[in-house]
Amino acid sequence: MPKSAALTDELDIDQFANAIAADAAPALATALHSAGPRYPWEEIVPDMVRRLIECLWTAGEPSSPDKRRVAAAARRCARDWVPLQEIELCCQIVLVSLFRNLWNTVRPRAASDLLRASSMAASGLPVILTVIRRAYIEETIRVGGGQAAAQLVVATLSGGGDVASVASEAGVSLPDNGVIAALVPVPADDKTEPPLFDEVPPGIRAQLPAGALCAPTPERTRLLALLPAPDSCDPETEPAVRIAATRLLGACHATYGWGFVAGLAGLTGGETAETRAVEAKAATEEAIATSALLAGLGEAGRAAFLSDTVVGAALVTRRDLRLRLAARMAAVREREQLWTTLLALYRCDLDRGRTARLLGIHRSTLDYRLNRIEQLAGCSPTSVRGIQLFSAGLAADALGP
Repeated sequence: MPKSAALTDELDIDQFANAIAADAAPALATALHSAGPRYPWEEIVPDMVRRLIECLWTAGEPSSPDKRRVAAAARRCARDWVPLQEIELCCQIVLVSLFRNLWNTVRPRAASDLLRASSMAASGLPVILTVIRRAYIEETIRVGGGQAAAQLVVATLSGGGDVASVASEAGVSLPDNGVIAALVPVPADDKTEPPLFDEVPPGIRAQLPAGALCAPTPERTRLLALLPAPDSCDPETEPAVRIAATRLLGACHATYGWGFVAGLAGLTGGETAETRAVEAKAATEEAIATSALLAGLGEAGRAAFLSDTVVGAALVTRRDLRLRLAARMAAVREREQLWTTLLALYRCDLDRGRTARLLGIHRSTLDYRLNRIEQLAGCSPTSVRGIQLFSAGLAADALGP
């Protein structure tokens, strides 16, 4: 389609581009959480608008010079560590602002041209985003070295972007069936500031199974690992996944001196890029929420799926139930020796021999303490009813009032 004089003749391109940049600024500041208002978008956005005006309603395909200019902007953002998802979202915000202003600016006789331009812009945007993604990934890997590809994939998982496309551009093979593990430190009384993660130390990378990825999340408060699982199994029933996550926890503890937990969530490939992105984001959020729950329960060294934490998950939102359990368990909770014995018994999976060894006591002493707990609480901690009551009571105590 030839360039429409009805559109372009009525516009001062430079003035219009600056107006679009100003119009988009509030949305960029609020929607782009990492870069936001601190990044000099005013230097990048006007040129982006000019590229859109000059190419998207001529042939609908950016010219080679236009692609080079867009790629240069993407490389600059990569060097400044602006997340890829925020650059892609910036393009969409700018495009919306562009057409909102065009509709308010051109005369009615240009409406048909503007409709055609809108259609061409919609078809041309994916081309521009592909140019941006490729240039951004190439620059990030050039600047960041070997771990940059894993960081890109993890940042995309956290942001809910098209992780399959990013992984493909970065040369990373994603498992069709896998598990996301969110590794977070457990708060300790004698340590007020948990570690922040700028990289994955060699000791932790050494424990990753073949085909796994691990990198810090963009806010640096946790490590996110993508662990492969056999295609034919439910990841939650695969022992190798739990073993791998537990080894990572041990490596985290050895590296940072903190206890860690791992929230796990299964990840399967969706039918389309959009469904894959939605499912990946949901799995990432579930893994992070589960890790927060485990940390709240103080279960350092534990790797678990949400289904493994049913009791804790139910108690998080039921303060009334936590208070009732605290009252029911008060007689045992007040006796530190009995409470410590109860904790050890469940950590040892009701194995009395292991529990006695852990506590450094004789089996008969352990049996006496368990009988005393039964007398105080009204049920045996090793009965089915007792296991339900006491495990819930321990979880309620860890979560607090």
